[in-house]
Amino acid sequence: MEGLFIIFTPLITFLIILGFGRKIGDLGSGIIASVGAGLTTLFSLVVTIKAIHNPLHVKLYNFLPIDNYTLSLGFYFDSLSSLMALVVTLVATLIFV
Repeated sequence: MEGLFIIFTPLITFLIILGFGRKIGDLGSGIIASVGAGLTTLFSLVVTIKAIHNPLHVKLYNFLPIDNYTLSLGFYFDSLSSLMALVVTLVATLIFV
């Protein structure tokens, strides 16, 4: 479940800034963007700690269920991909701050 937070936190942050950006100004938008980037980094850290020992598989939905075969859409976080997500979100957070 934390893997979905990595994906949707920046999207929700963007929608908040898009909707309320003029009302809260540049400083408020910057604070919201920094908090969103920090939360994404925190979620990436949690996923990395969990995925070091056993990979996480987040299945969103079955795309093409055909008889004995189903093509499912989702995310797979193993130690390498979760560490890469952590590095990317950490660098993005440091750029925002």
